[in-house]
Amino acid sequence: MRWEYSFSLGRVGGLERKIVPKPLLEGLVFSDFKKALGELKDYFFIYQEPGDFDSISIWLDKEEVFLKNICSSLVEEDLKIFFEDIFESRKIDCLKDFSLYLELLFGIENSLRASFFGMKKKEVFLREKEKMLPFYKDIESFYSEAEQIFKEGKVFLLDFLTEKYILKFWEKRKILPLSFNSVILFFFAKRLNLKVVKFLLFYLFFKLNPEKIKEVIKLVYG
Repeated sequence: MRWEYSFSLGRVGGLERKIVPKPLLEGLVFSDFKKALGELKDYFFIYQEPGDFDSISIWLDKEEVFLKNICSSLVEEDLKIFFEDIFESRKIDCLKDFSLYLELLFGIENSLRASFFGMKKKEVFLREKEKMLPFYKDIESFYSEAEQIFKEGKVFLLDFLTEKYILKFWEKRKILPLSFNSVILFFFAKRLNLKVVKFLLFYLFFKLNPEKIKEVIKLVYG
C-alpha cells in the first residue's frame, strides 16, 4: 500500500508533506514520548505543547477539524458537506458508489463486533447487482481480514483496517489535476495517518506494549 502521494499538479499542492512517512513511524516505536513529539512536530497543521493526555486528545481532535476545514476549502460548494460527515456522500450524485461502499464496510464491521461481544450476528446481504460493482472484491477482502482480526482477538486493529479500505477506494479512482478526487484522497490518507500517530503517542505516553504499535503500522502501511 502506498504511503507517499504526489498531488503537486492538483489542488492539494504540497500538503502531502504533512503525512508522516512509514520509516519515521517505525523509528519512533521504541522512542520516548517527548522525543517522538519533537520528531513529529512539523507534520501537524497546528501544534501546542501538551500537558496530560486529555489535553493531547483535545489538540489532536482539533488537528482533524483543521484537516476537514482545509480540504473543504479546496472543493466546490456542493461538495463541502462531504467533509462535515462522510456519510453525507449519499446526497452527492457523483459519490453514490462510495456511499454504498461505506454502508457495506460498516455493515460488516458492526456485524463482526456484535458477534464478538456475544450479540446476535447480523448478516450483511449483497444483492446481485452489488456483486457486480467494481469494488466487490475489496469488500470480500475486507470481510476476510476483519474476521481474522477478531479470531486473533486483535480488535484494536479494526478501526485501522476500515480506514485503510476507505483510503483504498480512493486510491483506485483516477486522479486528475484539479479534481476533487485528489483532495478526498489526501483527506483520507492524512486522516488515517493521524489515527496512527494518535495511537503511537497514546502508547508512548502511557508506556504500553510497543508491539501493538508495530502491528498497527504493519497493517496500515505493510
